Amino acid sequence: MREAVAEFVAGGGFNWYADPEARALRRRLARYTGRSAGEIQVFNGSDAALEHLVRAFVKAGDHVLLSAPCYDQVRVLGEALGARVELSVAGDPFRADVGRLVRRLEPRTRIVYLCNPNNPTGRTYSLRGLARLARAIPAGLLVVDEAYFEFMGRTAASLLDAHPNLVVTRSFSKAFGLAGLRIGYLLARRPVMRVVERIRNGKDVGAVAQVAAAAALDDLGAMRAHVRDVAAARRRLVRALRAGGHTVVEAPANFVLLRTADPAGLVRRLLRRGVSVRDQSAMPGLGPWVRVTVGSHDECARFLAALESA
Repeated sequence: MREAVAEFVAGGGFNWYADPEARALRRRLARYTGRSAGEIQVFNGSDAALEHLVRAFVKAGDHVLLSAPCYDQVRVLGEALGARVELSVAGDPFRADVGRLVRRLEPRTRIVYLCNPNNPTGRTYSLRGLARLARAIPAGLLVVDEAYFEFMGRTAASLLDAHPNLVVTRSFSKAFGLAGLRIGYLLARRPVMRVVERIRNGKDVGAVAQVAAAAALDDLGAMRAHVRDVAAARRRLVRALRAGGHTVVEAPANFVLLRTADPAGLVRRLLRRGVSVRDQSAMPGLGPWVRVTVGSHDECARFLAALESA
């Protein structure tokens, strides 16, 4: 992937816009996802895909339902448009509760949003549960954020044919390691895609990002090796933390949750030692938790040493 980007940069051509339809990248994504290119669109990060969905389908007074605690961007977008955003907080933030979401559906529910696996708790939803939820939504979309799909390996994309109100968003930021280039995509049936296309600006996705993402898809072996390395490092980290007496939740992603009596204080103490973790205590149900990203073996060792002295 680095070689492809370097070759593109060396070739110049920055005075031309990138392909607004991202055709080369979408052809590769079609092979990767098993969906047709017409059911795929590329955006400037999966955040931009989420923004387009909210702008296209939600207006003031509509109901937006989130399975909380989860990634917060859809709440921000919905509230900015004047929607009634409801956070459905399960009794156990680490277990999926589809029934609770179904009971909170309304005639004006336009988007139900969840992450699978969930960020930041790692909870997962079965395909059967997602299908049940999609069927129950009276007049809206089920948006399944699969930013960490490659780590879990199970996708809701297989439900698209049976459930045309389902949308899947994905990112190149996690398993593919392209966070700095901001590129993601969504999978949706053509009627949904036509609505989103009304407000999409094809020039938003830059040429370097398209080249890098296409090259990454041409070398899936590298991505899969990285995923295996992260899984192994995560297991080692969890064993070490539990051996040290810590309470840990292992997510099927590149992070774990660590329980602590003082999340904000721990974050400050670790930061003084050059280690950054995410305080999750402001999120519903996550008062005593911080999120720890799983890095390389050396990075995990550095975190453990900093935690020991914190």
